[in-house]
Amino acid sequence: MLALDALPPGPCVSLVIQGRLISQEAGPIPEVDPGIIVMRWTWHLTFKVESVVLGDFEGDELDATGIQHGGIREDYGRTFLLGRVDGGYRLVTISPDELVKRQDIAALAARVDSELCE
Repeated sequence: MLALDALPPGPCVSLVIQGRLISQEAGPIPEVDPGIIVMRWTWHLTFKVESVVLGDFEGDELDATGIQHGGIREDYGRTFLLGRVDGGYRLVTISPDELVKRQDIAALAARVDSELCE
């Protein structure tokens, strides 16, 4: 049996940064009933921020939460789309390319069923 855990809906994209992932740590895998497969759980991510493309953020490092099955290749991402949640940020999606045009960012967000916050 496959169960999709009851995740909150993905946040809208409120911050877009360019930089790189510098650390990631898996949170505990949730305890579930036997026969249930956990496909995604919470990870703690830290990004080195080189530039802010969309939104307001000051600083050179940003902590966020990822809801994922495994680690992210640290050399993959270049542009990170994040949504504000509970006083922090949650990773929405990643692009290996540098995105600076609002329409490109909106199109990438739409591919993961998200949108830009207004």
